[in-house]
Amino acid sequence: MNSTLKVSSIVVCGVLISIILPHLITLNSARVLETKHVESTIEREKTNTQAQNDTIALAPKKDTAVPIEPVKEETKVEEVEEIVEETKKEEQKQIEVKEEVQSQTSEPSPEGTEVKPYGEMTVEELTNAIANGTYKLEYSSIYNTGANKLTKSKGVVRYDSHRETYYSERILPGTSLKIPGRHVADDGTVRDSEGYICVAASTSYLSKGTVVKTSLGPAKVYDSGCAYGTIDIYTNW
Repeated sequence: MNSTLKVSSIVVCGVLISIILPHLITLNSARVLETKHVESTIEREKTNTQAQNDTIALAPKKDTAVPIEPVKEETKVEEVEEIVEETKKEEQKQIEVKEEVQSQTSEPSPEGTEVKPYGEMTVEELTNAIANGTYKLEYSSIYNTGANKLTKSKGVVRYDSHRETYYSERILPGTSLKIPGRHVADDGTVRDSEGYICVAASTSYLSKGTVVKTSLGPAKVYDSGCAYGTIDIYTNW
């Protein structure tokens, strides 16, 4: 009896082993194949990644920096020369303006000395200054005499050792005086073509055509009929 059971057990075990063993072998083989497939896939990924890295490393790098052009030395020199030239021109203009202002304010006499102010000159000095061009006559502008000038409201002033009064062309037209270039200046005085103020004086005091200093500026005698030592200034007042 016992022998029969043992034999039966052995037979059953053999049958089970013959059934289960192939399945175990097949399962193990499948796992091995899957593991190899995963390893192969990982290896391919590594290869591809390395190839991409090698391609990027070998590819030429693009220079993104902005190129800086070298400064041409010749351009710098030209700019400096232009600046120097402009500076010279500006300085020359300033010198010319300064010289013009100086020539208008005080011109030197031929001897190199400065012209005296109008009030300090004698009649002879004034006449010489006008003749040589160091004193400029004004056609219409007001003369700067620095004196206590005759006006319509004052009526009478004393200047340079004579007495000054005025008479108006509105009352005495003076058409027979034959004044060349006769006109009325800015200060209301009647002047000739040269800029002399027209005045009247006694012929025993000053003859016609004589140059004389007045409080209103250089004058020339064109009329008579005044008292001795008096100068009548012709005006449009």
